[in-house]
Amino acid sequence: MAGFNGTRDFGFLADGGSGGGGTSPTLLIIQCDSGTNSSRRCGNNNCASGIYSTAFGRCNTSNGCYSTISGGFCNISSGIQTTISGGYKNTSSGIKSSIVGGQLNVASGDYTSIGGGFQNVASCSSSTISGGYFNTSCGLNSFVGGGINNIASGTNAAVLGGQSNTASGISSSAMGCCVVNSCDYSFMSNCLRACNIFGATSLCANAGGTIVPSTSDCRLKENIESYELGLKELNCLQPRTYTWNEKSGNNTCHKQVGFIAQEVKEVVPESVFVTESGYYGFDSNKLMPLLTNAIKELSCEVSCLKKIIYFD
Repeated sequence: MAGFNGTRDFGFLADGGSGGGGTSPTLLIIQCDSGTNSSRRCGNNNCASGIYSTAFGRCNTSNGCYSTISGGFCNISSGIQTTISGGYKNTSSGIKSSIVGGQLNVASGDYTSIGGGFQNVASCSSSTISGGYFNTSCGLNSFVGGGINNIASGTNAAVLGGQSNTASGISSSAMGCCVVNSCDYSFMSNCLRACNIFGATSLCANAGGTIVPSTSDCRLKENIESYELGLKELNCLQPRTYTWNEKSGNNTCHKQVGFIAQEVKEVVPESVFVTESGYYGFDSNKLMPLLTNAIKELSCEVSCLKKIIYFD
């Protein structure tokens, strides 16, 4: 076989001997390229126009410097040192971005990666999507593990899976269904279960943010004083019935019983806190000392009444 270097390399396959009686030789196109040292060695209608670019498969375009398409159909590898392993109509345009497979995925950020799936977009530097459908990883160094219609938009944010979840806080994580986590350095899910906590009636978070059983050891406490609130303050509290609205993200169908945080704040301010999103929260455990004092006061009054009755 003979050939020469240029925009098209070719040679002849002789089906028979040359000369009289031999079958006419067949022309075989080996590669077609337009970039310096680029190559296209297998498949149909591929284009390798970038410097040292390579394209295999069918109708693929590798026009980025040092870009590679290993197979698939109608893929585009246009960024520097980008890679597409296969799939259909995937686009890898960020520097050193890569797509393993799938369909209609776009890795447009530098150093981004998409493992597969359908219509996923990794648009910010070092963002990663493992797979799934319609997921977006647009935060710096963000990650989506899979699922459907998830968004990781915060720096170092991660959506581990599920559907329609959003992690927008710095180093935030989300998992489940329709979870929106905008709090920095936090994790949110529809249901959180701990398998290493036994015999605990209540839970709290320690200084490192780890969920642990709440403790009440005097060796861990300072500035211990008596608590004075009691029956008078208890009479000021007003129990309410209510239903959650759509904004709360809770079940809106069932009637609830409890307190209003703003009302409790006026009586027992230490039992009320403000969440990262700016809403008031209420810790009912903080009412236990008040209830204890109220019962003690009532008990004292009952004792006094008994003495009066018995005296009479």
